[in-house]
Amino acid sequence: MAELTSSYPLDEGQNCPALLYLNKVLSENDVEAASIEVLKSRLGPTCSGVGDRAWQVTPVLLRIERDLYANLGPAAIVYGGEAPPAPRQKLIDASSFQLSDRFAQWGFRT
Repeated sequence: MAELTSSYPLDEGQNCPALLYLNKVLSENDVEAASIEVLKSRLGPTCSGVGDRAWQVTPVLLRIERDLYANLGPAAIVYGGEAPPAPRQKLIDASSFQLSDRFAQWGFRT
């Protein structure tokens, strides 16, 4: 998802859901990780900084979801990539974006 924020203003960069910025927040909370593999092994749902970071990036996350939906019209948005499971679940929980059936208003079923 972080690549999608490259079209956003630079001042929004710190608030994008990228592992680089998550790692910075975790480092500030005394959780050090030299690689994504180490990060994945150290992060759990209660890890300090993970929940706060998820809520901090929620506005940009919702914007990314709306942009994806507006441009591609997906039937679903799947969170994957290299994000560790705990932060990924926190982002899913923070998201309030709901896909709508855009064709129902004309009587079509998808």
